[in-house]
Amino acid sequence: MLSGPNYHHFHLLRFNELGRVFWAHSLGMIGSSLISLFIPIYLYNLGFPLPEILLFYLLGNLYAIFLQYPMSRVIARFGANRAMAVSTFFHIAYFVLLLTLPSGKWELGLVILPWAIARCLYWAAFHINFSKSRSKENAGRQLGLINAIVTLAHGVTPALGGIAATEFGISWVYGVAIGLFVISVVPLFFGMEVARKRLLKMRTVKWRKIRPDILSNFFNGMFTQSETMVWPLFVFFIVSSYAGVGLLSSVVTLAAIVVSIYVGRREATKGERHYLKEGAGVNTLTSAFRLLAENSGQIFGINLIGGIGHSLFATPFLSRYYEHADEEPRQEYVAVMETVNALGSLLFYVLLFSLSLYFTTSLVLFVGLAMAVPASLGMRLMR
Repeated sequence: MLSGPNYHHFHLLRFNELGRVFWAHSLGMIGSSLISLFIPIYLYNLGFPLPEILLFYLLGNLYAIFLQYPMSRVIARFGANRAMAVSTFFHIAYFVLLLTLPSGKWELGLVILPWAIARCLYWAAFHINFSKSRSKENAGRQLGLINAIVTLAHGVTPALGGIAATEFGISWVYGVAIGLFVISVVPLFFGMEVARKRLLKMRTVKWRKIRPDILSNFFNGMFTQSETMVWPLFVFFIVSSYAGVGLLSSVVTLAAIVVSIYVGRREATKGERHYLKEGAGVNTLTSAFRLLAENSGQIFGINLIGGIGHSLFATPFLSRYYEHADEEPRQEYVAVMETVNALGSLLFYVLLFSLSLYFTTSLVLFVGLAMAVPASLGMRLMR
């Protein structure tokens, strides 16, 4: 039982840790969102055909599947804060390789490797940190707030990045993103680690019990790739500029932020299952509408609905994720969830890459958008 000064010190530690996670994640997401949306478009503008772009992402997720276990062991050994910080430098290396791709003529399989390492380190460490340091009493509100911040990053920064890329060149955007990454990691090198450092023991995973979670995050991986890679490239073929893609991606922001905060406050009384079902339903509807998009006005409306659907779904999904992480061996559970997410992404790209060898670009992108419909339904399987 905790009492007296020890009790207050424990809660102060948790508050400080959560503040560090908020700072690092928010700035990191702003930096990433400045450029990530435009990477497939950037590669296309450099002259890479669609099969090579799909192979680029296919290899990244293949690397991630094999790297997740050793990177999870690194997190367990050295701590989640330090792992998040180190992952940022791999992300910077990825951006530098992309930026120098025209002059360096790097192999795409080499360029995507730092991204895979960063992905494995960052997301597993973030989920471990946040699930451990969140307040159990106000978890929904905290998740709603951080999802609102991430939504703001995904909503506003693509417009800024797109305008900057159009006016000043894509190199300028890479530079700002790298600067934000550097600033974001500073607090992660200070303070104690909340998650205990220990050996990773995968034999403790209760595979049968967590099977619904595994399937849910598998489909989440597929849905995310359709939304963040195929859809921006599809939109680019309609509006033909970085600024146009960025501005159309920003229309969701205010409505989605309000929905994120609202769901975070209400999920404790309404129940997470209620919002999981509503969010999955709206995501399915959005995915179906994307198949019919032909002009910027339709893209505007689809993105608005999509932002609301994402906000309805993300907070209760992560609430369930973190509740189950509390019940299971935390670091092993997160390692499994991140591996199956990469597996879903990998199978998505294997199918599209195979199709791209024989069919037109428009048909391949259409299939990529269509795959989001069953994937959004599969995401509801989370216990």
